[in-house]
Amino acid sequence: QNRSIHVAGNQDWVRIQLTQRRRILLTTTGVAGGDTVLTLFAADGSTVVASNDDAAPGSGYSKITSKPQNAGTYYARVTAK
Repeated sequence: QNRSIHVAGNQDWVRIQLTQRRRILLTTTGVAGGDTVLTLFAADGSTVVASNDDAAPGSGYSKITSKPQNAGTYYARVTAK
């Protein structure tokens, strides 16, 4: 899925439904002069599974690679800083 954030401090949520245990890869791109934070949550929407602010030192983009323990619903949040 492609999403856009245009205002610093704004955030976007995506629901991810896994029917079996799979690897999840989340990245942000096209960050010109901005910064993002990615967070992957469990089905309850509050338990953090993984989080990333800078995929590489000094970069404004974020990347999460995770293999959750169980199939089910997960939520990803991208926040513009």
